[in-house]
Amino acid sequence: MIKLINAEKIYKKKGNDVHALKGISFEVEEGAYVSIVGRSGSGKSTLLNLIGGLDSLTSGKILFNGNALNEMKKKELELHRRFSIGMIFQSFNLIPFRPAIDNVVLPMVFAELPLKERKKRATELLELVGLKDRINHIPAEMSGGEAQRVAIARALANNPKVILADEPTGNLDSTTSEEIISILMNLNKSQKITILMITHENDIARRVSDKIITLFDGKVINSELIERKGDTDETI
Repeated sequence: MIKLINAEKIYKKKGNDVHALKGISFEVEEGAYVSIVGRSGSGKSTLLNLIGGLDSLTSGKILFNGNALNEMKKKELELHRRFSIGMIFQSFNLIPFRPAIDNVVLPMVFAELPLKERKKRATELLELVGLKDRINHIPAEMSGGEAQRVAIARALANNPKVILADEPTGNLDSTTSEEIISILMNLNKSQKITILMITHENDIARRVSDKIITLFDGKVINSELIERKGDTDETI
């Protein structure tokens, strides 16, 4: 589903260019759960931003279902971001003064779904992630785990093929982290959504992933296939 071929990204800065990615190549199979690990500054977030169409390559290629992102026109990239990719961030990135349902509805507004359908789907997604009773609460009235559940529901709004999760448990305690990981695992297993997740938690990566890709200083230094032991048939 995703294939990187000698992907390079250089950020131009006065007197000091930053070589964030240095000729990265790897593949992500459809329906896989892939973890990206590595110390801070290794290029992990840059990588997700490129796959998500939020940034552009300096050289090389990123193929998504055989289509090169770096060859897409502006409108094509907008459609890629809107329908192919769902993104989850460490800091949640919710609209602070709007209730959960409005945060989930927002991506569907840009997809031009009718209002009735938007509300219905947003309600169903919030129920899916266990927030049936928090639909009309704003982020400040929620715990970190609840806010991240809203972010997951929002990422699912337009039925993406891939979820890109940038440290989704980074701001959460261990118990809440397990709850969020359980949701992602179930989405991967039951709905066959491909997940590409950045994490510093190697124990979680080894338990949930089909593949672990390790970055160091902008390069892939290891790509390991994992016999996953964390599959579960539990409901979300």
